[in-house]
Amino acid sequence: MLHSLQMKQSLKDIFIQNLKYYRNQKGFSQEKLSNLLNKGFNYINTIECGKSMPPIDMVEQIASALEVDPAVLFKADGCPVNTIFYNKDTFIRQISAALNEQVRLCVENVLKSQLR
Repeated sequence: MLHSLQMKQSLKDIFIQNLKYYRNQKGFSQEKLSNLLNKGFNYINTIECGKSMPPIDMVEQIASALEVDPAVLFKADGCPVNTIFYNKDTFIRQISAALNEQVRLCVENVLKSQLR
């Protein structure tokens, strides 16, 4: 049932999240990155708000300014936000297993102490 409730991020959403992440990692404001690209002060803002998408040659320039491979900007696991989104089923299974084990051990210890 969890799988049926999961929403998939679009390639555009993945790009935007990765762009925000790597821009912040470099300490660039939206305006600074826009200026580095010789674009208007709000160019990156329009991309990050989802109002526009850059052409491929601009993606290459953005990646160069951020010092990342252009492909990283489109990878589902390109940044922590996307990694968590795409690996949340695994995360949920691991946490559930760890919690189940802790509960089992607690119940076992209580029963052992009560049955002595």
